[in-house]
Amino acid sequence: MTLLASSVTATNSLDYVLRGEIDSLVLRNPTFTFRIGNGPAGTADLSFLAKLPSVRRLEIQNGEAHLMFEAEHQQVKLDNMNITIKDFSSKGGGSVSFQSSFAFERSGGATFAARGKITGDLQLAGLDPRPHGRGTIELSVESGTYTRDNRTVSLDSLVVATDLAYDQRPNTLTINRLHGESKSLGSIQGNARAVLRDDMPWSANLSVASIDFAKLVGVLKPFLPEEYRTWTMQGEGAVETQVRGTLANEQPSLDGTMTFSFTQGGFSSPDSTKAAQGISARLVLGLAYVAAERKLAFTVRGEQRDGEYLWGTYYSNLGGRVASLTTDGAFFFGGDGRFALNGLVDVFQTGDYSFNASGTDRNWGIQFKADVSHARLVETLLREYFKGLSPDLGNLSLTGTSSLEATVRREDEATVITGMYRMAGAALNAPDMQLSVQEIAANVPFDLTYPPSARASPSREPGFLRLQTFQRRRLSIDQFEVPLVIAHNRLEVPEPVQVPFFGGRIHLYGIQVDDVLFPTHYRFGVKIDDVDLGRMTRRLAGVEYPGRINADFGMMRYANSRVTSEGKAVVGIFGGEIEARNLFAEELASASRRFGGDLTFRNISLEELTRKIEVGKITGVIQGSLRNFAMEFGEPASFILEIESVRARGVDQSISTDAIESISILGTGAGSALNRGITQFFKEYPYSKIGLRCVLKNDQFSVNGTIHDGGKEYLVRRGVLRGVDVINQNPDNVISFRDMEERIKRIFHTSQPEMDAIKVE
Repeated sequence: MTLLASSVTATNSLDYVLRGEIDSLVLRNPTFTFRIGNGPAGTADLSFLAKLPSVRRLEIQNGEAHLMFEAEHQQVKLDNMNITIKDFSSKGGGSVSFQSSFAFERSGGATFAARGKITGDLQLAGLDPRPHGRGTIELSVESGTYTRDNRTVSLDSLVVATDLAYDQRPNTLTINRLHGESKSLGSIQGNARAVLRDDMPWSANLSVASIDFAKLVGVLKPFLPEEYRTWTMQGEGAVETQVRGTLANEQPSLDGTMTFSFTQGGFSSPDSTKAAQGISARLVLGLAYVAAERKLAFTVRGEQRDGEYLWGTYYSNLGGRVASLTTDGAFFFGGDGRFALNGLVDVFQTGDYSFNASGTDRNWGIQFKADVSHARLVETLLREYFKGLSPDLGNLSLTGTSSLEATVRREDEATVITGMYRMAGAALNAPDMQLSVQEIAANVPFDLTYPPSARASPSREPGFLRLQTFQRRRLSIDQFEVPLVIAHNRLEVPEPVQVPFFGGRIHLYGIQVDDVLFPTHYRFGVKIDDVDLGRMTRRLAGVEYPGRINADFGMMRYANSRVTSEGKAVVGIFGGEIEARNLFAEELASASRRFGGDLTFRNISLEELTRKIEVGKITGVIQGSLRNFAMEFGEPASFILEIESVRARGVDQSISTDAIESISILGTGAGSALNRGITQFFKEYPYSKIGLRCVLKNDQFSVNGTIHDGGKEYLVRRGVLRGVDVINQNPDNVISFRDMEERIKRIFHTSQPEMDAIKVE
């Protein structure tokens, strides 16, 4: 008998629809709807399968099925469904082959949707008390989406095939082989086995090879922090998982390991200021769960090798270097979420690091200890970074050790950090900078709280930073000690510090660093009393410039990599004084450091000045200013220099031919021609006025006279009865800074005169 049906509708279960024995039955375009809830003991009720009739051949063509999982807010729709059942009976089983398109949807806090195809070929040995036999199933996911918190991940091109068997006598379900392919995950292999009786032991192995980080990160990009979504990733990885456990009496247990490894890993920010490449790593996670104790124990064993790293100005090549992590711990489910862990860290053999932690989700604590070798730290992690800051730091060495003991506690809404930092036996040497610091020692307790208002930090005894000798070129400071207090999230020097300095003293006071862990603002006061400029310049520069330095810079402030002064410095020199204001410095730790300010000078004796600066002899008194002065990369970047002579009782005003020559070269690069003709017999001339204005801006340098008379521009005006006028014949002449440097060099070396652009009358 053959029965053809274009549609079948039934409100009862399937065993009421099909009764008796069926020789051949074809159902075209049928629609099935199943509402699946939880049966007794939490299992689905499959007893109806034992009541199905015997079938020699049953075909379902172009069918459609809806599976509604009421308790889990999910449903499956099957369409284009084709099923062939041959030689089937509830006791003897039979063969079942099927293929169908599917659409899966799950709603709730996180939604998941997938579309694809499923095919299978099963050889059933029976249906009582549950289906048993063996077969193959292949699932192909063509597209899918996972959405949570308005962020969506798209999935595609995943194919998974499995050979599975269920043997009823030992009640064993076996997945002999699971094989899959994915664009982002590569090859997937696995197997599993479960015994569905007694303790219900089970085991599973899964491996994922050839994970492409670039593709995987592309899939997960919506769930990354926004600032990292435009970064690029590289590298290949693999995951291997081995897990076993039991499921008996609602007391599951689990024991297994997951190993994650990758090679040639790397990343890069869009602006390439942060990058890494050539990283290899291996991480082994061990898990053990015992339901009776509600305890999950875990171990972590990690290792990282090689790699080049760039993070802003920091660079390091760690080729051949290894870092490792060893951690053991436990988490207790339920209640207040209690946990405990401890571990050891090896940071590329730079020292010994350890930690332990315990607590609950609201109140916890971490203790951290570190003993660091300065020499290893510099050689392994900081050598290339120092070279990048300055070539002179390439040979820097640092000896001695540092130790840190810190405790971090979370107390309700506050995080408290307390501990002690110590340094001993340290010495710093940077021969290319002629810098040496010997016998450095420190002992600094600290007590911090975040947010700062959450807890009042107790008063603490100050620690100290001490050094035996500081030497920078010819500058030397001995026996220097600074008291330090780190509390209330602030570093302070509680007492003024006085440093003897070339016959005078430097006073440091009010030193304070806000938010010491994330410092952005510093402030400190500096005052200089009666420093002997002659001794200082003789020692540091090899040339003595007699004078005294007194300064009160007021509170100097640091913010945004810039230090500014609120006060002034006064230098008594060359019979007069120089006053400095608006002093600043930027990026002092980099080669692009910039500093400057404004200077005014008055009552400067030209005779004393030109005695030290060999540009020719000039007598008289000058005053003036140096405004908008800035040094960048060790060279002048901008300034406006104005100089004028002032009359002083009892002081002659005269200028030598050598000085006129120097002014001429500075102005135009040309000589004055005074060493030719009859003028060569005169060595000095009286003058009534000197007026100069030099400007450097945007690498453009100009020299002008400030004396104007009769349509002419004068740098030097002759005396009443005799003398010479130095006239600027080319007031609009502008040269580069390099040309200016060349002219200054020529002033200090004899040169042949050139075509005149400054006229001497």
